[in-house]
Amino acid sequence: MKSLPETLPDETNALQKMVLDYQSTVDQLQEKLKWYEEQFCLFQHQRFGASSEKCPDQMELFNEAESILDSLKQDDSDLEETISYQRKKPGRKPLSKHIPREVVRYEGSVA
Repeated sequence: MKSLPETLPDETNALQKMVLDYQSTVDQLQEKLKWYEEQFCLFQHQRFGASSEKCPDQMELFNEAESILDSLKQDDSDLEETISYQRKKPGRKPLSKHIPREVVRYEGSVA
């Protein structure tokens, strides 16, 4: 920015020219300031704003698989299967029958 001279000229033409120069400088600086403020707002939005793109039509892009599954479910509803097996219950396997066993009984006295 231009600095003011120590003494101002007495002629009106020179003073008017100086005012116009300063006004153009102010206008340029205001435009720069506006641009920097816009850049700052964009940066803030980019940094703290929503990180995903949200569009109302976006969910329809991935709807193909669901529509295919819906049509297959209608076809498969005619062919219902029944389960005819039983699941194995979790548990410990019994000891082998060839292992010798001895029955030991302890009788305690009632105090």
